[in-house]
This record gives sequence, structure tokens and C-alpha cells, in this order.
Amino acid sequence: MLQSVLAVLLVFSAIGQAAAASGTAQTFLLEIWINGRSRHVIATVVERDGTFWLDKADLIQAGVKLGPHDANADGLVALGTLKGVHAALADAEQRLLITAGNERLVPQAFDLSPENYAGPATAGTGFIGQYDVAATVDDFAHAAGTAGIGATVGGTFFTPLGTLSANGFAQTGSGPSHLTRLDTAAEFDQQDSLRSWLVGDTISGGLSWSRSVRFAGLQVATDFSLRPDLATLPLPSFFGQTAVPATVDVFVNAARVFETELEPGPFQIDNLPVLTGAGEASIVVRDVLGQETTAVLPFFATNALLRQGLSAYDFDIGALRQDYGLRSFAYGDAAAAGTYRYGATNWLTLETHAEATRDVQLMGAGAVFSLGPYGVMQAAAAASNSLRHLGALYTVSLDTQSRPVALFGSASATSGAYEDLATIGGTAPPRLQIQLGGNLSLARYGSLAASWIQIRRDGQAMTRLASTSYTLSFADRWYLGATSFYDYVNRVWTAEAFLSLSFGHDLIAHASEHAGTNSSEQEIGLTKSVNPDGGFGYRVLASTGDNNIEQAEATWIEPHGSLDAAVSSVDDRVAGRILASGAVVAMDGSVYATQVPDGAIALVRTGQENVRIFRENRQVATADSDGEALLTGLVPYTANRLSIDPRDYNFATTVDTTNETVVPRRMSGVIVDLAPKSHRPVIIALRLKNGAPPPIGAIVTLSRGDEPLVVGRDGEVFVADMPGPLNGTVEYAGGPCRFEVAPPAVAPKDSIPRIGPVLCLEAVAK
Repeated sequence: MLQSVLAVLLVFSAIGQAAAASGTAQTFLLEIWINGRSRHVIATVVERDGTFWLDKADLIQAGVKLGPHDANADGLVALGTLKGVHAALADAEQRLLITAGNERLVPQAFDLSPENYAGPATAGTGFIGQYDVAATVDDFAHAAGTAGIGATVGGTFFTPLGTLSANGFAQTGSGPSHLTRLDTAAEFDQQDSLRSWLVGDTISGGLSWSRSVRFAGLQVATDFSLRPDLATLPLPSFFGQTAVPATVDVFVNAARVFETELEPGPFQIDNLPVLTGAGEASIVVRDVLGQETTAVLPFFATNALLRQGLSAYDFDIGALRQDYGLRSFAYGDAAAAGTYRYGATNWLTLETHAEATRDVQLMGAGAVFSLGPYGVMQAAAAASNSLRHLGALYTVSLDTQSRPVALFGSASATSGAYEDLATIGGTAPPRLQIQLGGNLSLARYGSLAASWIQIRRDGQAMTRLASTSYTLSFADRWYLGATSFYDYVNRVWTAEAFLSLSFGHDLIAHASEHAGTNSSEQEIGLTKSVNPDGGFGYRVLASTGDNNIEQAEATWIEPHGSLDAAVSSVDDRVAGRILASGAVVAMDGSVYATQVPDGAIALVRTGQENVRIFRENRQVATADSDGEALLTGLVPYTANRLSIDPRDYNFATTVDTTNETVVPRRMSGVIVDLAPKSHRPVIIALRLKNGAPPPIGAIVTLSRGDEPLVVGRDGEVFVADMPGPLNGTVEYAGGPCRFEVAPPAVAPKDSIPRIGPVLCLEAVAK
């Protein structure tokens, strides 16, 4: 307090000294108003010869823009010396009235960045096992020789520190049986630094102009998925001004995303929440006079750009994987790779990539350029050194949209003996690859698209492919499309026209005609889509042409897994398949069979069966006989709000908490305990010595130190928990009295027991 008083006195002294050179100064404590609006700032003001002196910090807080030389050595500003600023004293109202142009005002800033950190992610300890088991028969006429069983299985052991996962597949049947391991890896996340550590089998990182490889070793990489709320791409901003109080509404592609009130003066709206691709943001300003102005801001957003100052990296070191899917433990040469991206500005992202083994070394660099609202351009070059000597890669790409036209194109070429890690055990990069395409929106008349691909590889004929397509939706239920494809080298063409009709939300009928240089086919079908949360769906189709095909498929999804069965006939050869998919979850002593988890899981405990469980206010489960339920599909690293309905408990149960927000890790689980604690609520009816109840509102203090209670009607007091004998004191106008009470011998199940009347005796003076 003393420091605050001294600070105020020093300000008064400094202002007085600055103004004393010309004579006597008057000191005021005034509220600052700018352009007729209060800025809710109280400042010390000294007036000398018509000039007002204020502390620099007070003016900045009020929203006045100051230059580096507007304040003197003591941090004081003379308003009369500021260009475009005029001040007057309203002594009766104790206000300093400042008139300033927009160039002298700090813009009102509104940041619409979607960043909303949900908090650190957590995980319990448990196991998630996944399986897909399929039984097939290629020909029922020779079932013994064409039947087989295949299974893909995987497991993830999760802990608060990280996860350990492994998967593989097995197959047996008419041919040789085999069991193959696919990937085994341990993963650790550092959410605060957006870093992921992985040890084991994985895929190397890369850029659009590099090729990834499978390897086993260590990977350290930036993982933006650890913060789904983080905006990594540059987002558009808008600057405007208003002369009178107004409101502003922001629309992105016709959807309102923000609204607020504006004070007179300049304003800016940063980080408009837009989706990737081209679009328009509309900023609508309505002032108090009823006038409305609209500004349209076209934009093009892409994940190929990083916002200014943001960086991302991926470093890999280990041994290259060989014969993946064929052999379980086949590794080759030691290798290392690294990728780095940096947002130099909001319109320029720099990137570099390097790879190295004993026989191949590669390094390259590139850049991504924003073309404003029209698109994005990328360019890169790389050089390699291998046993085949030196080589180089050059690539450029362009993606642009300007409604109703969207165009894309890319070209890459290699020279010399260019090789990369993917060449080892694979194929070399193309000598030349060109891709061109475009899309034209015809509004309610559909859309038209076309593309061209040209590829040349060493020792192979040139590939030249062209395709076109047209799609149209009409009458809310009909969908029409046509595609064509032409191979210029082999002089082969194909074309297809299809029509579909929707009956409601989940039933679709379709028909198509397929024709080509050497083929012709007609097909009709009916599909009923299945609800991923559970239900039944099917698909039937028949086609004629080069082959006569009939096919039927049914899918059943329920909480414990899914079952898919199909049978098909191709020229009277009948084949069939049955596929069972699901998962087994073991967590904290509980085991559940469930659908394949997508994201994260939660084990919710309610302490009682048949309690409804909600996620974001939507019922998703009901507690089983053990008072538990397993929830799948939680969004990792995001706040998930889970709750229960307290009305599902009996009247005598005290529900301590009805909801909890959890932030789980990826492929992990959390325990959410919403079960009521063990309580024995009672209602005590108190009586005074004369037989009357204590007055309503009298305060009851329990000896065990609980929060004070209040006497209700008829002397009743509600005690939330009474596990044993209780004594307390009642304070009222007639003086204090004390009581003692024992809990009931038998507590009813569906009601709160009542005890009493209990006599409250006057306290005996000691």
C-alpha cells in the first residue's frame, strides 16, 4: 500500500516539475474519454497554459498510439504537441475529453485463433488388443481345396509414460501357412514441446518431393496432433474502422464464426478460423445509425505453409526394413534421414531434407510460396551421391483456386544417377513426371474435372494417361456422374456413367454402364449403410457383360464388435467370406469386448447398474451390472466431457459429482470415477425443552467440524453423512442448546431416514 502511495506522489511530482517551468500548474484526477466514449481509465492530469500533461502509460492504456519521441525523459506526454489530438477539460464531470483521428488510436484487436489448450493429456494402465479374423472359400464346389483362414492381430499396452504396440498376421489354408510380424514400436509423447519419440518399426518422415521408407530404429519428430487446438497454418486477418459505435459479424463461407461490439475507431480481426482451400470471409459492420457495410476477404489456406515462426522436424536413424509383409525380421543397411520446415513469414515456408546410408547420400532444399488468395507454389531441388555417381532432382508444383476454377500442376525430373533410400530394394524415381489437372464448378449444374499424367522411367515405356469426370446432384436425392480414361501409349479407353438415388438417409440404389476398348459391363445395386455406432446394413448388386456377377454382403455392428458376411457368384463360381472384427480391452481389473477403438477409451464407474452415461450431453452407454461402462471413440488430446444422470440413483443416494472432463492420450485409456461416495444421509427433527422446534434459519454447528447447517421447517436439519453418533449446538435468539443423536439401526433403501424428535437442551454454564 505504501509503495502505491509513493508511486502516485512521484507521478504528481514529475508532472508538476514538467509544467512548472512556465508558472503555476493545476492538477486533476480525471476519467479519460476519447471521441465521446469513456475508456475507463482514471489518470492524473496537470494543466498548464492550456496544455495537458499525462503519464505515457495512462495514454497507452486508454488506447492512444504514441511514437518513440512523444514522451519526455520522465515518461510524460504533452497532449498539445501530439499531431491530430485535441483535449478539453470537463471540470464538472471530472473528465478529460480527447478528440483523436484514427491514425492516433490503437486498433481494437480481436484474436479468433482456435487455440484453446485443453490441458495436459493423461493415461492409465491397460491393454487394447485388436483382431480381424476372416474365413474364405474361393469356390464352394471345391471347398476343401479353396478354403482358408486369415487373421490380423495387434496389441497396445499403454501406461502413463507411453505405449508399446505390436501387430502381425497369420494365414492358413490350401497353400502354405505362415505367420508374419509387421511392426513393433514404443512411443512416448511430450505434449508441452509437441515432440514424439518412437523406438521400433515405423515410416520415415519426408516432404512432398521426397519418398518415405520403412525402417526400425529411433524417430524424433514434431507432432502437431498433440495439440489439436493449435493453428499451424497462416490464417487471414482483417483491418477496418468505424466512426461510431457498431457491431461486427464475421462469416466464413456463409457460416457465422464471430460477432462483437465495436468502439469508434480502427479495429483488427486476426486469425480468421478458415478451412484449407479457397474461400471467402465476409465482415459485416452495422453502426448505431443503421448503416451496414460489408467487406469480402478472399483467402487460400493450406497446410503446406507454416505460420511465421513455427517450425517442424523429423529425424530418423536405424536400419532399413526389407521384404515388409513377407519376412518378420529382415533389415538391411543402417540409414539416417532428417526433415526440417520453418515458417520464415506467413507467405514463405522453407524446408530441407537429407538422407544417408553407406551407398547413398542425398540432400535437398525447397520453399513453399503463398500466392495470396489465389493459391500456393512449391519448388525444390536435391542432389544425391551413390555407387552410380551423382544425380539431381528438380520439382515444382502449383495449386490455385479462383472460383469457379481450380487448377493444379506439378513437374519433377531427375538427371544423372539420382537415387534415394526408397531406391534400395525398390524402384528408382521417375526420370520425368508431370501431373496437370483442373476443376470447374458449374454451380447447380454440377462440376467438371480433367487431369493428365505423364511418367517416364528408365527401361520402361512412357506412360501418358488422361481422364475426365462430370458429377451432378439434383432434386436432393439424385446423383449423376460420368468418367472417362484414355491410355495414349496402349490406345486403350474406358468410360463409365452412373446414377444413384437416395431413399432417406441410409438406403441408396445405383445403376452404372461401363464400356471400354475391350470390355462392356452393366451393373445395378442397392446399399443400406450401417450406423457405425451399431446396427445392420447390407449391399446387393448384379452385373452383366464380360462376366456375370451377383454379390450380396451384410454387416452387423454391435457394442462388442462387428461381423461381415459376403457371398458372390462369378460365372456360376460361388465364393464366400466371413469377417469378424473387434477388440479386447483390459483395464484396472476389468475386461471388455468392444469395437475397434478409434482414438482413446475411458472406463467410467458409476457405482450402480443402469446409470445412463453421456458424452457431450449425448447418451453413449449404460452402466453394466458392475456399475461400469467402457467408452470408445474419445478424441485424444482434446477435452472430452463425460457425465451421468443423478436421477438414475435412488432418492437416498448423494451424488457428489455428475461430470468430469478428461484429456486422454492417443491409443490409451483413462478411468473416470463418478460413483457416489459412501454416504448415509439423515434428517434430524429437533425440539426445544418446551417441545417447540427451533426457529427456521437457526444455525447448527456439528462437533466434527462440518460446515454450519440451517434449521428448516418443523425443526428439521439435513445431514449429508452420518456414519456414527453425532452431537452439535443450535444457535438461536433464545440462547444455544445442545443435542446428541445416534444413527438409525436400519437405513431404508429408497428414502432418507428421519430421526427424532431429538431434544436440544440448554447449554449448562461452567
